[in-house]
Amino acid sequence: MRAPTPVFKSGRMLPRLAYIGDVPVSATSGGMLLLYRLLEGYPPERLVVFEATASPRNGRLERVEYCQFFGALARLRRTRFHRAFTSLAVAVGRLGVRGVASQVRGRGVEAILSVTHGTSWLVADGVASELGIPLILLNHDYWFDTCPARWFSAQSLHDMFGRVYRRARLRFCISPQMEEYYRVQYGASGTVLYPSRAASAPWANSPPEPKPRTLIVAYAGTVAYKGYRGALQAMARALVSVGGALVLYANLSGAEAASIAGDLRNVSIRDFVPSTEIVDLLRGGADVVFLPMTSAMGLNARLSFPSKLADYAATGLPIIVYGPKDSSAYCWAKENPSAAIAVPEGDEAALLLWIQRLSSDSELRRRIGTAALEVGRKYFDGKVAQGKLIEAIACIRT
Repeated sequence: MRAPTPVFKSGRMLPRLAYIGDVPVSATSGGMLLLYRLLEGYPPERLVVFEATASPRNGRLERVEYCQFFGALARLRRTRFHRAFTSLAVAVGRLGVRGVASQVRGRGVEAILSVTHGTSWLVADGVASELGIPLILLNHDYWFDTCPARWFSAQSLHDMFGRVYRRARLRFCISPQMEEYYRVQYGASGTVLYPSRAASAPWANSPPEPKPRTLIVAYAGTVAYKGYRGALQAMARALVSVGGALVLYANLSGAEAASIAGDLRNVSIRDFVPSTEIVDLLRGGADVVFLPMTSAMGLNARLSFPSKLADYAATGLPIIVYGPKDSSAYCWAKENPSAAIAVPEGDEAALLLWIQRLSSDSELRRRIGTAALEVGRKYFDGKVAQGKLIEAIACIRT
C-alpha cells in the first residue's frame, strides 16, 4: 500500500465527504468510537456529518460541521415505537432523502459515507443516487440484526440490502468472514477494514514487568449477551485452581454483577473505563486479558469483530479468546497463534490448562504479550486503518 501521508495531510486530493447514518460519530464507545477513530484525521473542512441521533457535543470531531435529520421523529427510536419507526423508514424507503439531499447539494459534497446499521443507510443511498455521487459503505455489525423492521419478510429485507450493497462504489467489512459472507450472499466483493485504535494512541514498547502476585485476568467491556455470563464464570472457575482472580471493568447493575459472580469469591467488579485509559489500567492491574465470544450472538459472532481486541493488543498482555470456532475473533487468534490463545467455547478443560500454564510461566506470558504488540500494530494501528480508508476514498475521484 502506498504511504497515505501526502493525501492525509494536504486534503486537496480527497473528495468533500458527507457522512449520513444512524451511528453517531463520537469519541464514546462501540461503533461510534470506530467511526470517530477512522474520521478523526480527515480534513475537517472537507467533511460534514449528518446524524439521525445527535452525538454528545463534547465527543465530536473538532472543527467538523454536524447536522441532524429526522428531528423529533428520532426520539421514537428510543421508545416502544422503535420497531414501528424502523418499519416505516424501510417502507418509505427513502424517508428523509429529499431534506438531506437539499442540504448536501449546497455543500459541494462529492461522496456519501454510511454505516449499515439501522435504516439510515437507505437515506444515504437515496441521497447518493439523487445527486449522482458515489456511496461508500462501512459494515461493522451484521446489518440484519440492527434493522428490527419486522413488517417485512426477511427475504425482502435481504433483497433491499443486496441492491444497495452492490450499488455502493466502496464496501468495507469489519472482518474477512463478513466480506466472504456478503460476497457470497450479495454478489459483490468488499475490502476488510479491521477496527483500530486512535491514530494518536500510543502502543507499549514491551510487555509490563511480571508482578509478584497470583494471576489476575481482566475483561473490559459490556456484557452484552447471555453467553458472556457463562464464559466469565468459566474463567473464574479456572482461576480458582491457581488462586487467581477475575476483574471485570463493566457497567453492571448489582443484580447483574451478582448473577455473574454467584458463589465465586474471586470475581471483582469495577467501573467501566473509557478506551483512552484502559490500556494503562490493564497493564498495571492484570496479567492476562480475556475476550469471550458466544454462540448466543448468532451470525454476529461469526461476522462482526470485537473492537476491544484493538485495545487488548496494545497492552502487551497475553490474550485469551474464548468462543465458537467459526467466530471472527477465534479465527483471528488461530491465525495468529503467537499473539493470542484460542479456546473453543465450552472447553473448560482447555481453559484450565492455559490458566495453569500462564500462571506458572511468566516467560510464556512475556512471549505472547510481545507477539500481541507486534501483530496488533499490523492489524489495528489507527494510522494503517485511516490510510487504507483514505487511500480508497481518494481513488474515487480518478
